[in-house]
Amino acid sequence: MKKYWRIFQDSGKYKSPYSLGKNYLSIDLVRSFESFSTDGMKLKFARSGPREGRVIGDFTHWNVCSLTPSKKAFNCLRSFLEASGRKFDINIGALPYIIVLINQKYEAFDYVRSRYSTRGLTAEEFTGHSAPLPSGGKLKITQIALNPDFTTEAHLFRLAGEHLLELEIIASEDFRQAYPSHKLTGLHFSEVIL
Repeated sequence: MKKYWRIFQDSGKYKSPYSLGKNYLSIDLVRSFESFSTDGMKLKFARSGPREGRVIGDFTHWNVCSLTPSKKAFNCLRSFLEASGRKFDINIGALPYIIVLINQKYEAFDYVRSRYSTRGLTAEEFTGHSAPLPSGGKLKITQIALNPDFTTEAHLFRLAGEHLLELEIIASEDFRQAYPSHKLTGLHFSEVIL
């Protein structure tokens, strides 16, 4: 049986860039996938602040529904990343990174078997067993389950559906194993229920 993994970008230990120019909110990015451009974008890592103990990782958290590896990390995982999305070269400060917009999406989310944190929603607002998911930031998916019969040859993909689902990036077992073999940093993984 295949295994899949939810990708989290570790902004607790590793620095995230901030924008000095054009900026994309997650909802804008999802809507403008085809017309996305780095023209006018300028990114930089913070040098100080309340979380200054963080370091620069091989992957950084620029935006959801994308991965932002350093040029070195991209070259290590090139076959996975190029097959899964559109890439855009960008410097973060003086460091070369690549924004990879993961453009493969599948309707594979299992609403019944996934687990949620409802943060104040009443039972009438959310049952946890059907689409659509409520919006407004009150819901968090704590454990993703995919439909039991789902399978794909894709190594990186997103979930199709509501905005909350489209922000998630799922990786194959092959990608998850390749990541630590290159001693890369900035991501962590949570197993998906099949």
